[in-house]
Amino acid sequence: MLRAFNLKRSGAKHSPVKLEEQNDGFLKCCPKRSCEWEESEKQLAVMLIPKFGQHFFGRWMLARMQKPTYRLTLDEIGSFVWERCDGTHTIEQIGNDMSAKFGKRVEPVFERLGLFFQRLARTKSIKWV
Repeated sequence: MLRAFNLKRSGAKHSPVKLEEQNDGFLKCCPKRSCEWEESEKQLAVMLIPKFGQHFFGRWMLARMQKPTYRLTLDEIGSFVWERCDGTHTIEQIGNDMSAKFGKRVEPVFERLGLFFQRLARTKSIKWV
């Protein structure tokens, strides 16, 4: 995993790494979606996350279930980022687009993106190109 996703510990709380402390390659990474998704009526992204992994037992179980996925609806900002995780946009481009569209609402932009991508990487919902 990228060093940019490491969190500092200050007591019991976790805080994102400052942008200056992140490695230079973080902003040049291109995230790509690795799970299915759809768009809701409210124009929000809905991630379809498999209930079991991609190992043999997980694939066997998924084939026998009526609802093999969890449906995770992202908010407006998360949907904006998710739609740009196509393997062509860098994190820097996504962050600049977020700042342009949402303004002060998303500050600090790159720290928020770091945490968001950390969570997506933990669930194997994205790959790095």
